[in-house]
Amino acid sequence: EKQINDIIKTILQETNASRVCIVKYHNGNKDMMGKSFLKMSMTNEVVNLGVAPMMTDFKDLFRSLLAYWCHEIETNEYCIIPDVEKLKDIDITMYQYLSVRKIEARYGIRLKDNDNNVIGFICIEFLDKSKVDVDKIKFVLTDYQHTIQTLLNM
Repeated sequence: EKQINDIIKTILQETNASRVCIVKYHNGNKDMMGKSFLKMSMTNEVVNLGVAPMMTDFKDLFRSLLAYWCHEIETNEYCIIPDVEKLKDIDITMYQYLSVRKIEARYGIRLKDNDNNVIGFICIEFLDKSKVDVDKIKFVLTDYQHTIQTLLNM
Protein backbone atom coordinates (compact mmCIF):
# COMPACT_ATOMS: atom_id res chain seq x y z
CA GLU A 1 0.00 0.00 0.00
CA LYS A 2 2.81 2.42 0.81
CA GLN A 3 4.39 1.83 -2.60
CA ILE A 4 1.07 2.48 -4.34
CA ASN A 5 0.51 5.66 -2.33
CA ASP A 6 4.04 6.82 -3.13
CA ILE A 7 3.40 6.26 -6.86
CA ILE A 8 0.10 8.13 -6.93
CA LYS A 9 1.71 10.96 -4.97
CA THR A 10 4.37 11.12 -7.69
CA ILE A 11 1.63 11.17 -10.35
CA LEU A 12 -0.06 14.04 -8.48
CA GLN A 13 3.18 16.03 -8.46
CA GLU A 14 4.14 15.26 -12.07
CA THR A 15 0.72 16.23 -13.46
CA ASN A 16 -0.09 19.09 -11.05
CA ALA A 17 -3.48 17.41 -10.52
CA SER A 18 -6.01 18.11 -7.79
CA ARG A 19 -6.56 14.44 -6.97
CA VAL A 20 -5.10 11.07 -7.99
CA CYS A 21 -6.76 7.88 -6.89
CA ILE A 22 -7.11 4.19 -7.47
CA VAL A 23 -10.57 2.68 -7.72
CA LYS A 24 -11.13 -1.08 -7.59
CA TYR A 25 -14.14 -2.99 -8.85
CA HIS A 26 -15.90 -5.49 -6.61
CA ASN A 27 -19.21 -7.25 -6.16
CA GLY A 28 -21.69 -5.97 -3.64
CA ASN A 29 -24.88 -7.50 -2.39
CA LYS A 30 -27.02 -9.77 -4.56
CA ASP A 31 -30.39 -9.22 -6.16
CA MET A 32 -33.37 -11.58 -5.88
CA MET A 33 -32.00 -13.70 -8.72
CA GLY A 34 -28.66 -14.14 -6.92
CA LYS A 35 -26.68 -11.88 -9.29
CA SER A 36 -24.04 -9.67 -7.70
CA PHE A 37 -24.32 -5.92 -8.03
CA LEU A 38 -21.30 -4.41 -9.74
CA LYS A 39 -19.70 -1.87 -7.43
CA MET A 40 -16.50 0.09 -7.03
CA SER A 41 -14.58 1.70 -4.18
CA MET A 42 -11.70 4.14 -3.97
CA THR A 43 -8.86 2.36 -2.20
CA ASN A 44 -6.04 4.90 -2.49
CA GLU A 45 -6.10 8.69 -2.79
CA VAL A 46 -3.78 11.66 -2.66
CA VAL A 47 -4.92 15.27 -2.99
CA ASN A 48 -3.24 18.61 -3.57
CA LEU A 49 -3.31 21.38 -0.98
CA GLY A 50 -6.78 22.81 -0.49
CA VAL A 51 -8.56 19.83 -2.10
CA ALA A 52 -10.96 17.86 0.07
CA PRO A 53 -10.38 14.10 0.09
CA MET A 54 -13.34 11.99 -0.99
CA MET A 55 -12.16 8.42 -0.43
CA THR A 56 -14.53 7.87 2.50
CA ASP A 57 -17.49 8.91 0.30
CA PHE A 58 -16.39 6.83 -2.72
CA LYS A 59 -17.17 3.43 -1.24
CA ASP A 60 -19.49 0.71 -2.54
CA LEU A 61 -20.76 2.90 -5.40
CA PHE A 62 -22.64 1.24 -8.23
CA ARG A 63 -20.60 1.23 -11.43
CA SER A 64 -23.74 2.42 -13.20
CA LEU A 65 -23.30 5.80 -11.47
CA LEU A 66 -20.30 6.43 -13.73
CA ALA A 67 -21.47 4.20 -16.59
CA TYR A 68 -19.80 6.19 -19.38
CA TRP A 69 -16.48 6.27 -17.51
CA CYS A 70 -16.46 2.55 -16.69
CA HIS A 71 -17.45 1.61 -20.25
CA GLU A 72 -14.66 3.72 -21.77
CA ILE A 73 -12.07 2.35 -19.32
CA GLU A 74 -13.08 -1.25 -20.00
CA THR A 75 -13.43 -0.87 -23.78
CA ASN A 76 -10.71 1.60 -24.72
CA GLU A 77 -8.23 1.33 -21.81
CA TYR A 78 -8.43 5.10 -21.26
CA CYS A 79 -11.15 7.59 -20.46
CA ILE A 80 -10.32 11.20 -21.22
CA ILE A 81 -12.69 13.98 -20.19
CA PRO A 82 -10.90 17.29 -20.83
CA ASP A 83 -14.07 19.28 -20.11
CA VAL A 84 -16.78 17.91 -17.81
CA GLU A 85 -19.33 20.27 -19.42
CA LYS A 86 -19.24 18.08 -22.54
CA LEU A 87 -20.66 15.18 -20.52
CA LYS A 88 -24.11 16.81 -20.36
CA ASP A 89 -25.10 15.20 -23.66
CA ILE A 90 -23.27 11.90 -23.01
CA ASP A 91 -24.03 10.93 -19.39
CA ILE A 92 -26.02 13.43 -17.32
CA THR A 93 -25.65 11.38 -14.13
CA MET A 94 -21.87 11.38 -14.37
CA TYR A 95 -21.91 15.06 -15.33
CA GLN A 96 -23.87 15.92 -12.19
CA TYR A 97 -21.67 13.72 -10.00
CA LEU A 98 -18.49 15.46 -11.20
CA SER A 99 -19.80 19.02 -11.45
CA VAL A 100 -21.23 18.98 -7.91
CA ARG A 101 -17.71 18.08 -6.74
CA LYS A 102 -16.24 20.95 -8.83
CA ILE A 103 -14.25 18.55 -11.01
CA GLU A 104 -13.56 20.19 -14.38
CA ALA A 105 -11.45 17.49 -16.06
CA ARG A 106 -10.86 13.78 -15.44
CA TYR A 107 -8.43 11.26 -16.95
CA GLY A 108 -7.99 7.57 -16.30
CA ILE A 109 -6.50 4.28 -17.38
CA ARG A 110 -7.64 0.76 -16.60
CA LEU A 111 -5.92 -1.70 -14.31
CA LYS A 112 -5.93 -5.45 -14.98
CA ASP A 113 -5.22 -8.55 -12.92
CA ASN A 114 -2.92 -11.41 -13.94
CA ASP A 115 -5.80 -13.06 -15.83
CA ASN A 116 -6.28 -9.91 -17.96
CA ASN A 117 -9.55 -8.92 -16.24
CA VAL A 118 -10.22 -5.23 -15.65
CA ILE A 119 -10.10 -4.74 -11.88
CA GLY A 120 -10.31 -0.96 -11.65
CA PHE A 121 -8.55 2.20 -12.75
CA ILE A 122 -6.15 5.01 -11.96
CA CYS A 123 -7.91 8.37 -12.00
CA ILE A 124 -6.46 11.88 -12.27
CA GLU A 125 -8.81 14.79 -11.54
CA PHE A 126 -8.50 18.54 -11.95
CA LEU A 127 -10.57 21.21 -10.26
CA ASP A 128 -9.05 23.67 -12.74
CA LYS A 129 -8.88 22.32 -16.31
CA SER A 130 -6.55 25.15 -17.38
CA LYS A 131 -3.71 23.37 -15.53
CA VAL A 132 -3.98 20.27 -17.71
CA ASP A 133 -1.15 19.02 -19.92
CA VAL A 134 -2.88 16.15 -21.75
CA ASP A 135 0.29 14.72 -23.30
CA LYS A 136 1.99 14.64 -19.90
CA ILE A 137 -1.06 12.95 -18.33
CA LYS A 138 -1.18 10.23 -21.00
CA PHE A 139 2.54 9.60 -20.60
CA VAL A 140 2.34 9.43 -16.81
CA LEU A 141 -0.72 7.13 -16.80
CA THR A 142 0.92 4.73 -19.25
CA ASP A 143 4.25 4.94 -17.44
CA TYR A 144 2.85 3.94 -14.03
CA GLN A 145 0.04 1.59 -15.14
CA HIS A 146 2.18 -1.54 -15.24
CA THR A 147 3.91 -0.84 -11.90
CA ILE A 148 0.61 -0.34 -10.10
CA GLN A 149 -0.90 -3.44 -11.73
CA THR A 150 2.10 -5.47 -10.58
CA LEU A 151 1.75 -4.22 -7.01
CA LEU A 152 -2.01 -4.90 -6.97
CA ASN A 153 -1.48 -8.45 -8.23
CA MET A 154 1.15 -9.46 -5.67
